[in-house]
Amino acid sequence: MAKTVDSKEKVLAALLTSATRREAAKKAGVSERTVYEYLRDEGFARRYDEARRELVKNATAQLQTGLSPAIGTLHD
Repeated sequence: MAKTVDSKEKVLAALLTSATRREAAKKAGVSERTVYEYLRDEGFARRYDEARRELVKNATAQLQTGLSPAIGTLHD
């Protein structure tokens, strides 16, 4: 069981940092089929969606923070 949990954590991290599922499988050291099987698991898919949303939220906040000084510079 611990091995599966570790594998799922690796796949989750790889999915969040990869452009494709194939690339994520390679990074996580699992088959592409395993990635798709994990994504069919409701709990895993929910965690992946939540993590992705959090990444987008954080990236948006960083862009907004950096945008104010840029707009001020352009305005000046």
